[in-house]
Amino acid sequence: MANSSIILSMKEKVIQELIDDEEIFRAIDSPDITDFNDSGRLDGTHIFRYRQHPDAVTGPITRLCIQVQIPEEEPVKNTALVSPVLKISIISHISCADMTASSGSKVSRIDHLSRLLDLKFNGREDFGLERLTFKASTEKCYGKDYLCRELSFTCKDLNLDTRRQNHASL
Repeated sequence: MANSSIILSMKEKVIQELIDDEEIFRAIDSPDITDFNDSGRLDGTHIFRYRQHPDAVTGPITRLCIQVQIPEEEPVKNTALVSPVLKISIISHISCADMTASSGSKVSRIDHLSRLLDLKFNGREDFGLERLTFKASTEKCYGKDYLCRELSFTCKDLNLDTRRQNHASL
């Protein structure tokens, strides 16, 4: 199984960039954190390092859940590369999902955030060894109260297990 430091570094990099982005801050539209100078407070309240069930937090808010997965590689033993998948789930309570009043156009909050995230991360070359590439965007509902859109991006990174095995035999 692949073991890569990209899991932690990718999550931290993504979260920091989300916190530092005023347009994403405004799109999240926290009822409690209204000053962009306090955007760091989104970490752990609206932006999470793990998948969160919509019912885990009460109240009509929008949350971003950041996951990095390393799927099983092709059946090639000791492959030097892995393909980490960055997943960003946008989960919004139905009562704050419509941005028509705040934006002046008919757009859902999850679609607007999806567009911003796609523009921010697709094609980036500073995650892993290859360009971060958009793979999928899937919309879901959780019960009657939550909408979700999950974005997936992938790149290539070194398989640290292979590197350790190769150096151990020297």
